[in-house]
Amino acid sequence: MTFCLRNFILTQEGGIDLARGFASILRSGDVVSLSGELGAGKTTFARALINSLSPSGEMIEVTSPTFPIVQFYEFPGIKVAHFDFYRINDPSELEELGWYEALLSCLVLIEWPSRLVSHLLPESRLDICISSGKTSDERSFIFTGERDEWEQRLERFEEINLFLDKSGWGRASCVHLQGDASTRNFFRLENQGHRAVLMDVPGASEMPSPQELAVQDYAARVHLGTGVRSFIAVNQLLRREGFFAPEILSVDHDNFLLLVEDLGSEGIVDSATGEPIVGRYRTCVELLAEMATRDWRLHTGSAHDVEEGDDYQLPVFNRSALLTEAELTLSWFPLTFSGAPLTASACAAFSEVWESLLSLFQEGPLTLALRDFHSPNLLWQEGCEGVKRVGLIDFQDAVLSHPAYDLVSLLQDARVDIPASVEENLLFYYLSLGSFTAPQRKDFLTAYACLGAQRNCKLLGLFVRLSERDGRKAYLRHLPRVGAYLGRNFACEALFPLRSWFETHLPMVFDPVSLASGGRK
Repeated sequence: MTFCLRNFILTQEGGIDLARGFASILRSGDVVSLSGELGAGKTTFARALINSLSPSGEMIEVTSPTFPIVQFYEFPGIKVAHFDFYRINDPSELEELGWYEALLSCLVLIEWPSRLVSHLLPESRLDICISSGKTSDERSFIFTGERDEWEQRLERFEEINLFLDKSGWGRASCVHLQGDASTRNFFRLENQGHRAVLMDVPGASEMPSPQELAVQDYAARVHLGTGVRSFIAVNQLLRREGFFAPEILSVDHDNFLLLVEDLGSEGIVDSATGEPIVGRYRTCVELLAEMATRDWRLHTGSAHDVEEGDDYQLPVFNRSALLTEAELTLSWFPLTFSGAPLTASACAAFSEVWESLLSLFQEGPLTLALRDFHSPNLLWQEGCEGVKRVGLIDFQDAVLSHPAYDLVSLLQDARVDIPASVEENLLFYYLSLGSFTAPQRKDFLTAYACLGAQRNCKLLGLFVRLSERDGRKAYLRHLPRVGAYLGRNFACEALFPLRSWFETHLPMVFDPVSLASGGRK
């Protein structure tokens, strides 16, 4: 059953702003139909929506697909299929146009849906009917759809708009930014030459599904930050200690929304070649070495939430949390790549190996670990000096952990091919920046290899989970790189038992061709 969910009366310019903002709640698999008479503004609405999904912020040419009937646009994380059925003659043409494939893998926008036989249109679609208002510049936008499917998402859309209005950014242009592996959404806003980034952090459901409960349980066990409180607390801690984290411009605690300073998009990887810019990586290594000189435990009770005023305690990344992450491999990887789950004895052997490995460095030093200290989250600040040239943007999951954790996250980046020689040089550059005795140096290298293996085991499971459970297939392309990094760690003698376990139970980890296949079809 469909309901009239929203009715907006706006100018044509306001309609364009509506489309840009509306894009913030859309995802692959959604179907949005645009109804209205000729000249109502259906293509204008679609053009603004599609452009808002471009992470570059540059306007792309979006033309009416009247004559080709369909146009495809591909952006990081989402593909858009823009159909115009005005000139469709026969429903049998749909298969040739890629209609059925688009419904499974794309965000689908449809102009003139009335020209298609009704049973061919998904019932779960949202229809936006655009019609003329009382003046030539006025338009009515009526949103109609299934309440259970769209009501909550439209409420989120309105919460975001209200937050931006209150923050003085209600008239800003909005462009979706490529996000991370979490459920957070990021948008770059621009208003009269000023830029900011909107962080949309989905809150917990009032009646969570079993899957949502499982996600919440996992997040608690591995100390993932929830809401906006951890981001604010760690942000203040970093800024107070002289590191470059963005200024927080506005906060909505109740609705989990943040507006922060835009640190730009220039990173530490060459955008043309995809290769690491070694000089910038050296600065990142220097930043980690400087972090390791601080006793962050002294500060865990003083990172105040900007509005609530309570203290935030940094959790310790303990053995239980590290093991839970590593065991993601057992939960998701085997079924996809071998067609069957592992036996209980194989899983028990894996956990026993890891219990032994994690004991090797649990008594070692602790420092602040941002946890996802890798290329997507490190933005180069050309106008700054020293370690402030590295802008930090992803730290809500920060913990107290061994100093090697963030270092191996950087030097074994799942998204970048770091040559073994570059990794080794930067690893020993880090060691040269500290006062390590020979035994401490040996212990650090062992911890580095163990934590590298732990992180890559987690990623083998996480990337398959993102593909299988969440439909984010693009993450599978990183698996051959993750397997190669895991192999590097296995050169450490302490990891020989783990290498033997993989050789026995999951040998395809050593085969990049098998990993590149994405597992069973």
